[in-house]
Amino acid sequence: MILAATFFLFFYAIKTGRTEEEARSFGFASLVLSNIFLISVNLSWDKGIFRILKEANKVFFFVFFGALFSLLAVLYIPYFSHLFHLSPINLNDFILVAGISFIGVIWFEIVKIFNKKLRIN
Repeated sequence: MILAATFFLFFYAIKTGRTEEEARSFGFASLVLSNIFLISVNLSWDKGIFRILKEANKVFFFVFFGALFSLLAVLYIPYFSHLFHLSPINLNDFILVAGISFIGVIWFEIVKIFNKKLRIN
């Protein structure tokens, strides 16, 4: 699903007339955000995502914000964006990428709910 979300966002960026660097930024941001969300969801096989985030330890938040800060640095600091051949994306695009990336991972919450119900029965 992460691959599908990333491909969709890259294809969307190309089809809406974004530059190659912007499309690459969509894909890169999608991969990073999807993996952050995947780490969040996989912290527990029994708890839901909101409970996981509520009970998460300090290390998780260091990893979460460290990865997010690194992504923002690569996208918006010219030296790093040039190094990675990326281009800054606007806030609406970033929110779109984050939303699609979250959807690409949230399916795992559904799997956890079904597994929980199967164990109860």
